[in-house]
Amino acid sequence: MKHYQQLLLRFKIVFTLCSLALSGSILWLFVTENGVGISPDSVDYYTTAQHWVAHQGFIQFNGQPLVIFPLGYPLFLGICLKSFPISIIALANVLQPLLLLLLLCLCCLLAYRVFAHSSIAYVLVIGIVTSSYCLFDIYTMLWSETLFLIISLLVIGVLYQYLQKPSWQLLTLAAFLLAFLCITRLAGVAFAGSAVLCMLLFDQQTLWQKTIRFFYVGVLSSSLLIANLVRNYCVTGWLTGIRQASDRTLYDNIGYWGGVLLNWLQLPSSNAMIHFCIGTLVWLGLVWFSINRWKQTNNLLCTILMIHGLVYVLFAITTASISKYELLNNRLLSPAYVPLLLGTAGIMSSFKQTRKTHISGILLGIALILAQYVSLYQQYQDIVDDGIPGYTEKNLVNHSFIQKIRKPHEWMQFGKATVYSNAYGGAHFFSGLPCLSVPEAAHTHLIHSYLHSPPHYLIWFFDDYDNTAILRLPILLQNRKVDTLVSVKEGQILWLH
Repeated sequence: MKHYQQLLLRFKIVFTLCSLALSGSILWLFVTENGVGISPDSVDYYTTAQHWVAHQGFIQFNGQPLVIFPLGYPLFLGICLKSFPISIIALANVLQPLLLLLLLCLCCLLAYRVFAHSSIAYVLVIGIVTSSYCLFDIYTMLWSETLFLIISLLVIGVLYQYLQKPSWQLLTLAAFLLAFLCITRLAGVAFAGSAVLCMLLFDQQTLWQKTIRFFYVGVLSSSLLIANLVRNYCVTGWLTGIRQASDRTLYDNIGYWGGVLLNWLQLPSSNAMIHFCIGTLVWLGLVWFSINRWKQTNNLLCTILMIHGLVYVLFAITTASISKYELLNNRLLSPAYVPLLLGTAGIMSSFKQTRKTHISGILLGIALILAQYVSLYQQYQDIVDDGIPGYTEKNLVNHSFIQKIRKPHEWMQFGKATVYSNAYGGAHFFSGLPCLSVPEAAHTHLIHSYLHSPPHYLIWFFDDYDNTAILRLPILLQNRKVDTLVSVKEGQILWLH
């Protein structure tokens, strides 16, 4: 029996190492084909990091302080750039596979605890995680979620250790991890709330001891975020930048969550009603299962994972229904993926199963793994043809307007002046010039200031880079003398007197 257990452990180790090596190699192929994906948010992150390295503070490419995002991820990139003074693309091509491998190692450690008595479940879940569309979609891009996901799993692991053997050292470590999580993404407050909820439910302390520890964790975990918000208010007068009320309903956002969930399961659907029903039923069903199985099995780690995943989804849906930001998609919901996967699989494996249901579960797991590898192959083919979506796509080599933007010395005929654009992140990325955004139509107090601004250059994209929330071009040109410096099918560069 002991010999069998040793063989089983060796098999787990070999399988885990092979899975990690395969995942790292696949992501390496993705990002080295034409560089890591760069989105508008990525430009904010890395330019802020570059300014910090140059001792200019946390300043964006437009010369303004970064307030719309917390400072944690730009600071992390800045430390990496300071340690390895190379281009951001070259750095990211190495950094992203390393971060993915670190995340997957943490997944394996948590899965080893969750499936301590089920080697088959462990192998299937590790196979699913290491071939996950959700994670590869995140780690091919230069996004703060790549760091956020790692810290969130560290929080869960340390919290689990603390609830098993309470100590001030572990509590302090968990609080500091939560503090870093909150300044990596504002959504870290959801994990802080989950941690407090877990302490409330499972910490075997007196009410007075719990109160002291809640206060201690609350102060430490919120310290960096409060400092960040105070700094933002002092330099701009805004806590997190100018925000708008959401234009999407609760029904819409539950539907987006359901659609993302189906994509995670490789079951894409375009029916909004199906998305809403799936999103509602799955969330409520997982809550019920978590409560029911906790009462029967007392599986602490599974319950902690489920609480963090479910609370995060609820937080994302609620905030998306209050404040306007991009559609709830895989990126925004990715922090719930690993906790929900490990927690759900742990709960399912705890049920007494017949031979038929056992085999069915194995076949379903294998089918999902195979479907994910097919999806990764298709993604690789797309990357080979077009590159990773964003500002590093291959087809931009032949984009006539971008080629013009790349040569500012040819179109800056009126000397140095302020540059505005309807896609200011892209305009900066391609030109290297400081660039401001044309105000959005909803920001009436900024529109008046812009319409009476001094003469400036205007880079206007007509294609997919056009942000339709931006004030429209005909309004911008009213009552102003205009010189057309560049005019092609994809856009124009204008001089507004």
